[in-house]
Order: sequence, then C-alpha cells, then structure tokens
Amino acid sequence: VILIYPIYIQVKGAMKSHDFSNKTEFGIQKEAERYTWVGYMLFVLISSLIGDTTILVASIRYKAFKLHSCIVAIIRHIAVCDLMVSLSGALPRVITLIADSWVLGEWFCYIQPYIKYYLNVVGMYLICSMTTCKLAILRAPLRTRGLESRKAHIGCAVIWISVLSLPAAFFLVDKSDQIYDYRAYNCEFGYSSVIWKWLRPLLSTVFMVIPNFLVIAATVNLLIIAKKVASQGRHTIKWQGIITIILIAVIYCLSLLPYAIYSFVGPRLADKKSFFPRP
Repeated sequence: VILIYPIYIQVKGAMKSHDFSNKTEFGIQKEAERYTWVGYMLFVLISSLIGDTTILVASIRYKAFKLHSCIVAIIRHIAVCDLMVSLSGALPRVITLIADSWVLGEWFCYIQPYIKYYLNVVGMYLICSMTTCKLAILRAPLRTRGLESRKAHIGCAVIWISVLSLPAAFFLVDKSDQIYDYRAYNCEFGYSSVIWKWLRPLLSTVFMVIPNFLVIAATVNLLIIAKKVASQGRHTIKWQGIITIILIAVIYCLSLLPYAIYSFVGPRLADKKSFFPRP
C-alpha cells in the first residue's frame, strides 16, 4: 500500500521544464484537502510499519510461515525493503504535507530521489525472485532441493548490490538535478538533461518493465498450478503457500505497473498542472 500513493501522484503529470517548486501554482491551496492527504499518508505509514514489523517478527522469532525456507527468506527482504520505503518516502511526505513546505534540509532533498528509485526497484526484483523461485520449486522439485535460506539471502544480496547501478546512472548523468516538487510534496529528479529522452525509457525497461513482465508470467503459471492443486482437493498447505505468493505478487504489481508504464512513456506525455486531483 505504501507504493500506491506515490505512483498515483506520479502518473498525473509529466516532468518537464517547469518550476514545480512554485507553491502558488502547484501546491495544495485548501487546508482541508491537504490534511486529507496527511490522514491518508499517516494510514499508509502506520499500516506499513505494523504489517512489515509483524512479518519480520512472525517469521524470525515465531517461525509462523509454513513456506519453503527460501521463500521465507525473500519475504523478509521484501518486508525490510518496504519498511525502508516507508521511512524514507511516506514519513517525509507526511512531514512536508503538515508543514506545507520542505523542512528536512537540502542534504535529505538531495539523497531522497536516489533512495526512492533504488528501493522501489529493489522491491520489484525481490518480488520477481520470490515468484520465480516458487515456480521453480513447484515445476522442478528435485532440481531445487538444494535451495535454502542461505542461498536465498545471497541472491537477495546480489539484488541489493546490483540495483545500485540505477542511482549510479542518475548520479553520472546529473548528480544535482533534484527539485522540491509541490505536485508530490517530495523531492524528485528534474530530468533536465537531454540524455533522459532515451536513457529514461531504457532504464525503465530494464529495471521496471522486464521484472514486472516476469512477475506477471510467473504469477499466471502459479495460478494455473493453484487451480490444479485445488481441484485435487488435497495438499492444503501447498495450496495456501501458492496463494500467499500470488497475493503478494498481484498487490505489488498493481502498485508498480502503472509507474513502470509512466516511466517508459513519461517523457512523451503532455504536461499536467498538478499531481493532485482537482474538482
């Protein structure tokens, strides 16, 4: 749920050469409307903190998940990633909405866009690894007997490290291209360089579109397997495990897929005046 809000506001407008830090033109003028968004973001933040913390405590301390150890390890990484998204994205947005301006300093405004894109892509690749791992376990149980939590943690570590190439690309193209954007009440990349006209769709394809496609393909295969298992009337735990993975993948894809599409076609979109809906 933490990803739905920033994706929604992103797709409402394209980033072009306008001064989106202009509060009069792009900020929320009505107090009631602004505090409605504050309430919603607080709900998102609290839900994420409680949900992710519960997942980590239940899986680490109480061993509550009756899933393959490899899948449980990946779910822990997903929960940690989502907690980081909450603290680095939702919490600052709540503060800036309440203050009606950026009050967290230039340094945090500088690093926040890097953190945002990095964590969102890490989360997407973790979801991709979880669904493909579950599919591999079901399709080839003998070949995947060697999968264990240690190997899953190694694979997740590879994802955390390799995705660093995305913020590195932003840094190399224009390391100081950050603006405070009143459309999102957060700091964003300005995409001022002409390089972004071709580099942005390319990065979006590699880091967003392809993993989304893989997640969808794996989820469809899992649905087919789940239907077969359910029709047999047995293997209840196996069926529940499949449904758990499917639900996580579907919810995450529903939140990220619109942004993946927007990132690919964003440079070609016509400008909108605000990310926030107006009557």
